[in-house]
Amino acid sequence: MTSRREFIAGAGAMAAMMPPSAIIGAAAQTVTGGIRLHALIVGINSYSGTIRTPLAAGGAGEVRAIRPLRGCLNDVALIEAAVRPIASRVEILTEGDATRAAFLTSWRSVVDGARAGDSILVTFSGHGGLELDRYNPDKPTGHNPALLFSRFDSMQRANEADRLVSYEINELVQAARAKRVRVILVADCCHSGTLTRSVHPRVAADVSYRTAAIEAYDLQPAPVVAVKRFSREEADNLVYFGASQDHELTPEVPIDGRPHGALSVAFARALNGLSTSRADGAVTGHDLQLYVHRQVLNITDQLQHLNVKWPTPDARRGVRPDEVLFHVRPGARPQPTSAGDLPAIRLKLLGTNDAGASEIFGRLAGARPPNSDELAELTWDASDGAVTNGRDPIAASVARDDLQPVIDRARGLKIIDRLATRAGDLDVRLMQDGERIDEPSRDAGRTLYAGDERTLMLLQRRYAHLVVVNLTGNGTVQLLYPRRMRAGRDPLSVPPESAGFRPRLKVEPPFGADHVVALASARPTDDLVAALEALDGSKRPLEAVLKIRAHVEMGDAQVGFLGIFTARRN
Repeated sequence: MTSRREFIAGAGAMAAMMPPSAIIGAAAQTVTGGIRLHALIVGINSYSGTIRTPLAAGGAGEVRAIRPLRGCLNDVALIEAAVRPIASRVEILTEGDATRAAFLTSWRSVVDGARAGDSILVTFSGHGGLELDRYNPDKPTGHNPALLFSRFDSMQRANEADRLVSYEINELVQAARAKRVRVILVADCCHSGTLTRSVHPRVAADVSYRTAAIEAYDLQPAPVVAVKRFSREEADNLVYFGASQDHELTPEVPIDGRPHGALSVAFARALNGLSTSRADGAVTGHDLQLYVHRQVLNITDQLQHLNVKWPTPDARRGVRPDEVLFHVRPGARPQPTSAGDLPAIRLKLLGTNDAGASEIFGRLAGARPPNSDELAELTWDASDGAVTNGRDPIAASVARDDLQPVIDRARGLKIIDRLATRAGDLDVRLMQDGERIDEPSRDAGRTLYAGDERTLMLLQRRYAHLVVVNLTGNGTVQLLYPRRMRAGRDPLSVPPESAGFRPRLKVEPPFGADHVVALASARPTDDLVAALEALDGSKRPLEAVLKIRAHVEMGDAQVGFLGIFTARRN
């Protein structure tokens, strides 16, 4: 839980950034603005090979089967549906058909069909790995990341080549560079062996990670073409989107009960037209990076942090952030989901028998057990009342009779996610003292502890009338701004260009998951504020969300949210 401590009118204006809109893709178009988009989509759930895992101090390592994934084919379906209406050509490789040889054949075919000024989108959902850098031993990390195809097996010489290493990707992209074609690589995998936050042990067996920790010292190099040993020129036509930072793992996350990669979901939303406000549907690199970055943070509650690499820091060469990468088809705004339209929350119960589970589900509205092919969105342990979401604790000591507000909160957050996408993606941040808005959040991936204080910032704000609420893990509603029932009465309206809106928040119990939800509106919010004041302190989160939704439906409003995790200080 977070509470308002004081209202601070600080100095300095908030940075203005181009806001993405809520335009969604509609009817098919293949060529817009002279830029054609070509897509090569790869997804692999099932791997047939084995790996030897690393051991310290010269150990031989353990040989085990590569763990299958669950969401990569879901990613392919989502991206394919988004890209087909706007692409000139789409090639798809899945499961056993997704081999190195098949990829190279498809890649060459796509490059051959592209012309100067076009863009090629390559998405990969599957396992990633690391291996020694044999061509640049002076490289600081000493390793190269790799994409692993379906037949990869580190213990068989015939199949260990079924991978693509970063220096090979560079050589492939050079072929597109020769034709003056841009390449956008979306790698929804990871190459790391550590976590920022560990997965909750109650549900660790249910979570799949998109990395295969390979003991790669005996792997034979398999270059696509002759590699220049120390003088390779980096391709300046490549923009790279990685699912996570080098020190993070990439878990599969439940989206309406189906496993997905967060980066793939975010990118599909961008392809659907939600990353640009331009009438011609032009999407620049800057638009794409901002939108996908915020979506990944929102989907994973700050667990994953997008890794974007531009080809060169020199804006005079290579792909520029303000350069148009592709066009989408502007269309009607998607309607926010209402409570009646929401699917039930997939709730997994631990520590209860079938009769007890039947009784619980019989009393809960908007919840059901997950099917065998689904991921649980929430898990409740009857032994201690702990609620988790598969990665982090949501709430502690939740009694059976108090589960409904937790379910209502989860359903309400689905509405908020849709509102934020549609309404312009207000950028909500909590900032430490001395932190700059143009640097990555210092709290990203961290738990906040009791007594910690942060300043609330709303970036990209266009409207003056403000409302901020917090939905705690146990379903408690907190009105953070404005507070009209105390001395000093917060102003209902603060101009966007003003530096006066910097509320100070303090972490207080109950601890667990908080979601800070902000609304900026062109219209007065007196009625909304009055309604939320009546709900302040109650466990009626879905009702609070529906009040916000009703206001947004009247038009000219922005919504954003920020998920954080809090705990008692030891």
